[in-house]
Amino acid sequence: MPARGSDDVVQQWLDRLVHEDKYPAALAAAVGRDGRTRNYASGVADLRTGAKAPVDGQVRAGSNTKTFTATVVLQLVGEGKVDLDAPIEKYLPKLVRGEGIDGRRITVRRLLQHTSGLPSTATPSATSPARTATPTSSPAPCSTRRWHTRRSSLPVPAGRTATPTTSWPA
Repeated sequence: MPARGSDDVVQQWLDRLVHEDKYPAALAAAVGRDGRTRNYASGVADLRTGAKAPVDGQVRAGSNTKTFTATVVLQLVGEGKVDLDAPIEKYLPKLVRGEGIDGRRITVRRLLQHTSGLPSTATPSATSPARTATPTSSPAPCSTRRWHTRRSSLPVPAGRTATPTTSWPA
């Protein structure tokens, strides 16, 4: 890892995220024109102990991938290759099926808006908390939206159904 104050722009960017934007840590990997991968880290992995962030650390992507997926789907919509109001069954035949779940009733638009009624965990274990979709209220602007899932201490019941809706939960 290049030292702080380095001429390496990637390291400078990570250092800025940590020191100016107050991120606890930032990691990056860049592949150069020579094909070599360079790994970078800045900040700490543990706020309590102050242990430095390792260059080979891992970061959970979590819900960040939703934005990238939606972007690609909307590019395909713009190219006329995907119809927002088509059932997902058209693009994923027989994939979104199960007890109370029918991909013929759920549109691409509802998936992207998180109003499909699908639970976010299709097969929770009896020991892990289930996340279930609870669409119940009207749409809200992006800045005031609340997450549309809630934690439950019980697994999704066997009879749970995925009911598409056009509204956002509270």
